[in-house]
Amino acid sequence: MNADYEYRVTGCAGGGWRRTEWRTREQALEDYETACDNWDGVVGFERRTPGDDKTIQRRTEPDSGNWIDVTEDKIHFEDEKVKPA
Repeated sequence: MNADYEYRVTGCAGGGWRRTEWRTREQALEDYETACDNWDGVVGFERRTPGDDKTIQRRTEPDSGNWIDVTEDKIHFEDEKVKPA
């Protein structure tokens, strides 16, 4: 099931938005731990169908609650520039 998605972490650091690269769940969990230790704030743990930004969903933490669709109406991030974690 996890192979059906790719994952990333999104949050704030250094006065701006940061996102990790899309990776496997296991790799993104490592990114999440690093981000929690080093970023000003982690906003969410995201997943998508590989390569399809229209399918992005978010949780506040890797294992919290249900996945929430991310669209323009629900604070979709317009730019997809990625800074390394």
